Amino acid sequence: MLFFGNMNKFGTLSNGMIVNEYVISNSQGMELYAINYGGIITQLRVPDKHNNFVNVVLGYDSIDEYCADTFFIGALIGPCANRIAQGRCVIDGKEYSFEKNNGENHLHGGSVGFHKSFWDIEKIRTHAGEEALVLSRFRKDGEAGYPGNMNIRVQYTLTESNELVVEYYADTDMSTVTNFTQHSYFNLSGSVGKTVLEHQLLVAADSFLPVTADGIPIGNSVPVEDGMDLRSLTSVRRVLETANEQKRRAQGLDHCFVLKHESSDVMRLAAYLYAPDTEISLQVCTTQPAVQCYTGNFLEGYFVQHQGLCIETQAYTNAIREPGFPSVVIFPNSPYVEKTVYQFNVSD
Repeated sequence: MLFFGNMNKFGTLSNGMIVNEYVISNSQGMELYAINYGGIITQLRVPDKHNNFVNVVLGYDSIDEYCADTFFIGALIGPCANRIAQGRCVIDGKEYSFEKNNGENHLHGGSVGFHKSFWDIEKIRTHAGEEALVLSRFRKDGEAGYPGNMNIRVQYTLTESNELVVEYYADTDMSTVTNFTQHSYFNLSGSVGKTVLEHQLLVAADSFLPVTADGIPIGNSVPVEDGMDLRSLTSVRRVLETANEQKRRAQGLDHCFVLKHESSDVMRLAAYLYAPDTEISLQVCTTQPAVQCYTGNFLEGYFVQHQGLCIETQAYTNAIREPGFPSVVIFPNSPYVEKTVYQFNVSD
């Protein structure tokens, strides 16, 4: 059911298109703000231990800042999240080339990926009465080099349990690579300029993908060890201080942790984050096979290094070029369907 209200003009793009900001909430007072440029979540406000509402994601104040952004702050990512080595791949025997926007590699769909796209947004109430935003767009065959016309739909829902549910759907008329994620930087302290170094992090993965200096996996997954085992709550500061070659290459965490090897629609725990000062916790569960954890190693300018932490549920890095990884190719009559739930709580 459509509903109206809680929409404001956020700014104007250089081509004259109006960018609007939409707001949804639940009866607990949790609020989500998102704009139709990049599908960006600009604010996500949840209660802390004193029942004060805290914005737990990084964001800018103006559309000009979002247009100039190079950190993918708060954005929807696609058609293919993470890196494609050498900016090329083969699908159904045909080679496709993409923009090399990350050294010699293709990252997050290139400079004209979903994060720089204009989205149609409808505000709805679910059958359970929850407020939600439905974001949709049509991707033309050849856009950013990707094959196939594609209908894309992403839904942001706020539940009465203080969950943000993100549901992804896409269908295509040609075989094509598909791997979506949400690139919010979480900071559960909510304080401007405060880092996540004192946050405590758990990643529910027994293995991860070691990478080269430019973020490309160097082979199959390996067991977590030597500073990469995050299966117990550990402060982010401690994680970063426990140096190893992998973290030196990325200047922190920027790694794909393996959650499961098989395709399924079963939800499982991906990660848990906790801020001792606000006592806000975040539990992330997903149907996706992996999670990329990024500790904001290169944030600068408007932000400071390690001011936010990304928990990007997605497919394996460079899966389109690795036949041993779970496939990221979808086909006509076989749509892409994935779901991630971000649940916020306060310690008792």
